[in-house]
Amino acid sequence: MNPDQRPIIMAVDDDPVLLNMTVGLLRRDYRLRPFTSGRMAFKYLALPGPRPDLVLLDYQMPEMDGPEVWRRLQTEAATRNIPVVFMTGLDDLRSASELLARGAAAFIAKPPRSAELLSVLRSILPESSEDRG
Repeated sequence: MNPDQRPIIMAVDDDPVLLNMTVGLLRRDYRLRPFTSGRMAFKYLALPGPRPDLVLLDYQMPEMDGPEVWRRLQTEAATRNIPVVFMTGLDDLRSASELLARGAAAFIAKPPRSAELLSVLRSILPESSEDRG
């Protein structure tokens, strides 16, 4: 696959070590747009250019937590249909169930195991982004 046709993943995690680890796991198969806050992610989304094919979102962050970022994504026509995968270090099945019932694509534990993360992403994203406009 041409590197420019790889799906775009916007990864948002306030922990730079985990964010860098996630980028390292995914950079071969995906184009990554990493951000350490929801505020920074929204600044990126305000720019012209292609939208992410998926958002990988930390559940618990200061200033703007993952559910708040997701709510804001859902209010905009350009971002409301982007699949969101939540990652969390919390052992909170109730929150996971609620988010999945409201339409989150998946909910995985942090730190992500590479096989699990890749499997989840491959189940959601197309093999290539050639069909994107």
